[in-house]
Amino acid sequence: MADAHQLIDHIRHDLKPLDDRILRHPYLEALETGRLERADLRTFAGQQYHIVTSDLRSIAHILARHGTLPSRAFLMNILQGEAAALDALVAFVRPLEMTDQALADVELIPAAHAYGAYMAWLAMYGSDAELAGALLVNFAAWGANCGRMSQALRTSPSGFGSLSRMAAMTAACESPGKPTPSRTAPHRS
Repeated sequence: MADAHQLIDHIRHDLKPLDDRILRHPYLEALETGRLERADLRTFAGQQYHIVTSDLRSIAHILARHGTLPSRAFLMNILQGEAAALDALVAFVRPLEMTDQALADVELIPAAHAYGAYMAWLAMYGSDAELAGALLVNFAAWGANCGRMSQALRTSPSGFGSLSRMAAMTAACESPGKPTPSRTAPHRS
């Protein structure tokens, strides 16, 4: 590989089948067609709460380890994106009548736990490049799904228009094309 961009492109190519599965997730279709209940959105919000708060700790830790390296600006952007995502998530859940405690009480699904554990492991033992690579490989798919969810909330036949505050959270993570350190935002697996 000649450079990091080629490596990321190569990894993305290899992971395209996974990205395609992410982009066709049945949750989004159910939201778009009005088959989700508010309880489903509460579950989503709880999962995101656990992921975002875990990511905040992980990114802060890797900054403590690698904060003097050239990746500092990239990592700071990621940290700021996670903080913005948490603020937007708190605004999103108000119409769902969820308190901070209710968010924290949502039981984490295994896949979300695995993601958080992997990010924590990278923050503790990995390099800044390994963490950046892990974030960037499916960033575009996550961003596309954020945009799709935001649109679905605004136009849902289930009347979730009042939850369009999700647009603030999802707009932060929409990223057409390749993300750059100056356009980093929340990420999910």
